[in-house]
Amino acid sequence: MIKNHKKLLSTFALALLILSGCSNNNDGDDNISAPEDVSTAPEDVSTAPEDDGTASEDDGTASVDDGTSPEDDSVASEDNSTDPEDNSTVPVLEKQYSAVIATVATDYTSSDIEIVSMGEETLEATANISPVDLSDYTVAAYGQYFYKIGRYNIDRITKFDIADPTNPIYAFSTIDDINDPTSNPYKLVFLNKNKAYLLRFNSPIAWIVDPSASTQEAFKLGEIDLSAYIEEMGDGNVEMVDGVIADSKLFIAMQRQVWFDPTVHNAYVAVINTSTDEEINTGVDSVNNFKGIPLQTSNPLNIKFREGAGLFVQSVGDYGSTFEPTRPVSYSGGLEKIDTGNYSTEIVVDDGDDADHPYGQINHIALLDEDTGYFVAYHGWQDNALHEFDPSTGTVSGSVVAELSGVDIQNITIGPENRLWVSIGDFANPRVVVIDPENSDAESAISIPTLLNPTAIGFTEL
Repeated sequence: MIKNHKKLLSTFALALLILSGCSNNNDGDDNISAPEDVSTAPEDVSTAPEDDGTASEDDGTASVDDGTSPEDDSVASEDNSTDPEDNSTVPVLEKQYSAVIATVATDYTSSDIEIVSMGEETLEATANISPVDLSDYTVAAYGQYFYKIGRYNIDRITKFDIADPTNPIYAFSTIDDINDPTSNPYKLVFLNKNKAYLLRFNSPIAWIVDPSASTQEAFKLGEIDLSAYIEEMGDGNVEMVDGVIADSKLFIAMQRQVWFDPTVHNAYVAVINTSTDEEINTGVDSVNNFKGIPLQTSNPLNIKFREGAGLFVQSVGDYGSTFEPTRPVSYSGGLEKIDTGNYSTEIVVDDGDDADHPYGQINHIALLDEDTGYFVAYHGWQDNALHEFDPSTGTVSGSVVAELSGVDIQNITIGPENRLWVSIGDFANPRVVVIDPENSDAESAISIPTLLNPTAIGFTEL
C-alpha cells in the first residue's frame, strides 16, 4: 500500500484552482515596457497561448545544469495499479536541500510551484507557493534561489529565495521592447551565481544575464547571436531548446524546425566559450559549414552532462501530425553522445524505425554516473515507461524501472542525494516518485503526492 505524504490543503484554495480557468486578467504588468525595473512586482499572470511551437508533447524539463552539480532537470493516466510503495530510507544530507516542483492543472488553466523539504523522514509537497491562472511555466534553481520562467507570451523570469518562497525578489522581462514578439524563454543555464545564459525558443538570440541583478537594466549582460542557423523556409528562429555547461563550454541544442516539422533540416548543437561568450568553430560540419555540431538525430529536447558519463542529447524524432499538411511519425530520435573534445557524435540508443521501435519514441533523459542513466519510452499519449541504460555501452536494461509503465511521465531528474525523481501526471493521483538506484524496485520507491501534475524539478540548497 502506498504511503501518501501530502500536506493538507484548504478546500477553499483547491476550489480557487479548479474554478480559475483561463483568464485574460493579469497583475497589471502584462504590457510593461522593457527593460523596466519590476524588482518589487508580483508574479506576472498575463494570458498566453499554450502552444509554444515545439514538436514535442512536453519538454518536461526545467532543469539547470552548471556542469558541476548533479544533473537535472499533459494529462495523465488514471491507472496507478503499479504505483511504487514507500518503504525506503531517506538519506542523510550534508546540506538543507529542497525540491522545487513546477506543477500544472490537467486542463492547463492554472499552475503552481510545490516544494519538498528533503532530508525529512517523511517527504511532503507543500502547494500554493506561487499559483497563477496560466500554465506555460518551468522552473530553474541555483544555490538557495529558484527561478520561475514564464514562457510563451509571458516572457518573465521571477526569482525567489527558498527561505521565503512565496515572496518574489524580482520579476524581469525577457524581451527588449514591449513591441517585440514573444521570446518564449526556455532554459536558464547557470555558469555561476552572477552569470547565466537565457535560451529563448522563439528568438535566434540567447541572452547572457546576471541572476543576482537588482534591476532590469543590470539583468541583461549581453547576447549570443545564433541567427546563422536559421533554416530555409522556417519562421526565423532556431528553436534553442536546452543547454548545458561542460568543460567550460556552453552547449546549446537547436531543433531548427520548419513550421513545426523538425525533420526537414539537421538539428545542431552550438558550442560557446564561456570566458569570451564567442561561438567555437568545431570544424565538424561538412554540409552547411556551420560552426556547430550537426546531430544525427532530429528534434532534440534535452542535453545533459554528467562527469564520468559524458554529454548526451536526447532527441524525440517527430510525433507526426494529423493536421494539414499531415506528417507521419518519424523514428529519427534517440540518445546521442557528443565527445566534448573532438565534437564527434554517436547514437548510443536508437529509437528504431517504422517496423521496429521497442521504446517507442525516446523522451527525457537523466544521467547518474558512467554506468547508469535513465530515459523515458513514449509509446503514446499517457503511455510511457521508465528504462535504465548504460551510458558507456548503450545497453538498455530488460526490465522497466520501479514498474513505471503505462503512466504519464512528465520529467526525470537526478537529485542532490543521487536518487531519481520522476514526475508523473495523473487525473486522480499526480505524484513524484523518488527511486534509489541501489534498490529500484517498486516496493522501495517513495511516492510524494502533489496537488497538480508535476513537470520540471529544480533543487535548492541552504
